[in-house]
Amino acid sequence: MNLPISRFNPQWIGQSISLPKHTRLVFDEILSKLDTGLITFLIGPRRLGKSTLLKQVLNHLLVEKQIKASQTFFFEFEPNQTRSHLDLVVSEYFQTKADKNLPFYLFLDEVQFIPDYELSLKYLVDNYHNIRILITGSLSLGYKRKMSESLAGRILPITIYPLCFEEYLTMSEAKELSIFSQAKDKSDLWAQASTELNPKFQEFLLGGTYPQSILWPKQIPLRDFLDTIVNQSLNQDAVKFFSIDRGDLIMALYQYLAANNGMEISLNKLSVQLQANIITIKKYLDVLELLGLIYILKNTTNPLKIPNSKAKIYVNSIFENSWANPNHNNLGASVESYVLERLLTQKHQVSFFRERNKEVDFIDHTAKEIVEVKYRTRFDSKLLNYLNYLAHDLKFSRKLITLNQTEFGNGDDSGFILKPACFV
Repeated sequence: MNLPISRFNPQWIGQSISLPKHTRLVFDEILSKLDTGLITFLIGPRRLGKSTLLKQVLNHLLVEKQIKASQTFFFEFEPNQTRSHLDLVVSEYFQTKADKNLPFYLFLDEVQFIPDYELSLKYLVDNYHNIRILITGSLSLGYKRKMSESLAGRILPITIYPLCFEEYLTMSEAKELSIFSQAKDKSDLWAQASTELNPKFQEFLLGGTYPQSILWPKQIPLRDFLDTIVNQSLNQDAVKFFSIDRGDLIMALYQYLAANNGMEISLNKLSVQLQANIITIKKYLDVLELLGLIYILKNTTNPLKIPNSKAKIYVNSIFENSWANPNHNNLGASVESYVLERLLTQKHQVSFFRERNKEVDFIDHTAKEIVEVKYRTRFDSKLLNYLNYLAHDLKFSRKLITLNQTEFGNGDDSGFILKPACFV
């Protein structure tokens, strides 16, 4: 079996690794977990920059930590490779490069292609106390029960989400970055700064949450690239890993959700709309969530209770600009998706709440906040009064995500945190 491991490791012969200048904000979190002795697992949809993060961490070890190049190993797996490929490349590295008496680092990219890879990783972690493993995969950690069983207590998952606005400004080296940086921690500057930043923020929402969009050639529609990723996720990943037998149905389901981003969804309605049974719809929703293409929120003020009411579904902000949503003009829904992703990035537990005709966008159970997104310049008193009532009942604080400056009707605005969406 020909396994050219040196091709993936130019650092062994003194060659530098070509990488973007800027790192993601999650970079420091990844570094902090590297030397725990556990497997650090970067999870997220296709082409979200996980491989780049892997290489940036490797480069950091070489340049900043002065780790010997021979103590680092990178390998990228491909479809149809087997567990024997994983075992053989690691064995070859052990035999030819690694000093196992010193810390050594394995960077394994796209491991989800390898059946039963968790068994090999378990063996490595259990038998080599100096090993450090960082892996990436396009599927959620919980997609296979055997992974949880095999790697219980041995893995630290980190979900990689789309870019935030600050990352977008930094990576694109936009002139607006200085305005953002000066105002982001100073609430008294938010109103004026957000007025200047909002045109760039709206440009970002319409297609900039994807890292590759920053350097994307203007003459080639970004949508073509996003379409490819969605199609690969649904036609390849879904079919291969979840035994999907109705590719047309999961496509139609995803397109419907994208066109109704942020809406409450009932299984019964979806079943009628797509002419499929409820069990299949439920399975396909789970698959879309595990692929990182959607986020499902429950209607509850108590996360310990399992609600039976409708769920609210948001599409990953990257793919709002794909074929699934050709009329991408609902800026309010885009902002809601963005705010939700910021909360999830911080690992917050989030739900929404509706009773009768009153709804709250997000209940942040971790921060104990009620978060309402109104990307506009005026709120009515009924909304404020209801938010006050619910916050008092839950003993939560109240946060309004706004456009910039906000006018209140006759409602009680005392105790509200007002934050322009571009600073979330």
